[in-house]
Amino acid sequence: MARPANDRGRWRISLRARLTLWVVAIFTLILFVTGFAFWWYQRAVTMQAFHERLLTRTALIEAKLDNEWRPITPDTLDHIARIELDVLSLERIAIDVVTSEGESRVFDIPRWPRLVESLIAQSDLRTESVMRPGPEAAKILGVDPDMPTYLVAVPTEEDGVAVVVLVASTWVDQQIGLVVRVLMFAGALGVIASLVSGWLIAGIAVEPFKRLSGLATSLLPEQLDRLNDPDENGLADAGPEVQRLAAQLEDARSQLSRAFASQARFLSNVSHEIKTPIATLLLEAQTIDRGSLSEEAEEFVESAEEEMRKLGRLVESFLTLARVRDGGNPRAPKRCGANELVMDAVEDCLAAAEQHAVRLDPVLAADEAGLDAQLEGDPDLLRTMVNNLIRNAIRFSPEEESVRIVASVQGERFTVDVQDHGPGLPPELINKIFDRFVQGTDEVRRERGHGLGLAIAQGIAELHGGTIRVRNLDPRGAEFSVDLPVF
Repeated sequence: MARPANDRGRWRISLRARLTLWVVAIFTLILFVTGFAFWWYQRAVTMQAFHERLLTRTALIEAKLDNEWRPITPDTLDHIARIELDVLSLERIAIDVVTSEGESRVFDIPRWPRLVESLIAQSDLRTESVMRPGPEAAKILGVDPDMPTYLVAVPTEEDGVAVVVLVASTWVDQQIGLVVRVLMFAGALGVIASLVSGWLIAGIAVEPFKRLSGLATSLLPEQLDRLNDPDENGLADAGPEVQRLAAQLEDARSQLSRAFASQARFLSNVSHEIKTPIATLLLEAQTIDRGSLSEEAEEFVESAEEEMRKLGRLVESFLTLARVRDGGNPRAPKRCGANELVMDAVEDCLAAAEQHAVRLDPVLAADEAGLDAQLEGDPDLLRTMVNNLIRNAIRFSPEEESVRIVASVQGERFTVDVQDHGPGLPPELINKIFDRFVQGTDEVRRERGHGLGLAIAQGIAELHGGTIRVRNLDPRGAEFSVDLPVF
């Protein structure tokens, strides 16, 4: 069964991490191949050097025995061997002078006739020296069978006589082990260096894409004309791939911009066209002589009048939304007192609060900064913004509860917090509550509003350089906070 999309995304790693892993993997492979080749070469060179030195030292032993030490005794043989072979750092040494038949010239009992016979079978001891590994000699020397042992035979001038040296040595392993430790240490440092450098290189490679991604996600309908300057966006020196992606994003931006502009024009035109017939029908419903109407006809006129008012408010919401989404500065900006603006909005919402049996509890900014705080912009739009937040809280508050409106000045910002005691927002609506036509399931079923009030409030706040935040309160209720710059 296929994994859900959100589960698949959870296990994805970033492009920067993937590029870093590729760099580390490629470098590790190269490091392993070159390290293995170097180890193999060093092992061959070390073994060859050891063999040559062991043959050379054994030949020196043979020369001394032939020229200086006659007759040969076990003590003299051992003394010479230790002097000549000490430079090789050998662990164990066994030495003897034997004939081609494997008979010892020093000891009474031949100790390795089979070893000598097999060694002699490889070459003519009268003309050359030979050497081969002799793992079976470990028993004679009394060492670990896994320790490398070597059997060396050097001929003397006397026909049929050879100096046979049997040695067990860790010298080769020590040298190879040193090489392995150096390679492992260098490899570990190399992997760490490749990880760091790969991360930095990948960061440089994906930085233009991060700027494009951040730019694309931050675009709003009123900001769709701000992408076409590559110098401003830091993309002028980007590579051809990024330039192509930027060009595609610019094409998409242009199409979106035209679509939003067309939608705004259509919405504005339709709203203006609908306002006239709505106003006409509402006026006729209000002026009709209801005294001469039957009870059913009077109910119909009242229902039509109420529906016309609702439709009129919806059209006004569309016009306001189109106005605030046009962007730019507020039309005919004016300055107004911040506290006065809040109180005007509270007074406008008193009737709605009484209708829902909800109390309004305003708390104005009482410090010196709050009393002097003024906002700049369109007073009607600002009042509409606060109205929408308060009316939204009223709709969700239970009867006999209160809606708390708290105004305060924090630094250079004027903040209005609207708190209700309703059920709070469902988690799935927290991040999209300010989108158009977004409503909870209960609100859709009860036909409460059209889901435009909060979108209009957010648009007005952004138009005046402010922001709106929302959070759920503990144990219940929600708080909408709007902050605006003061002047």
